[in-house]
Amino acid sequence: MGEPKTIAIVCGGRTYGMAWRDDKDAVIEERVALVDTLAAVAPNLIIHGACVLSGEASGADLIADMWASRNKVDAIRCPAPFAAFGRVAGPARNGGMLALGQAMAKTLDARLVVVAAPGGRGTASMVRLAKAAGVDVVEVKRG
Repeated sequence: MGEPKTIAIVCGGRTYGMAWRDDKDAVIEERVALVDTLAAVAPNLIIHGACVLSGEASGADLIADMWASRNKVDAIRCPAPFAAFGRVAGPARNGGMLALGQAMAKTLDARLVVVAAPGGRGTASMVRLAKAAGVDVVEVKRG
């Protein structure tokens, strides 16, 4: 049997690691912290919320997506349908990502972990759901 497989659900703020913020040192520290955490977890598949600012994925989702691309790891993007369902779309999407991750982990005999970069209510919701389901949560720490 090969090496153990890992599926990572990545969550975090939309402005996490974004270059347009004023504190450039903090931006670099945030990006490095998430990249280092992903390298340590070594996922074979990433699931993220594809949160959008100005038309494309941003924040922790964008960094995770770029890491996956660079490391030839598949990424499943799960944007929340806010236009159709309003504010309830975010928590519903988080529950859907967790259910998808659990089903895939069971089917593929893989470990499921949530990688949580700092964020707001949506990130906190994803972390609560994961912990309630007994899924390991790895919190991204700077420096």
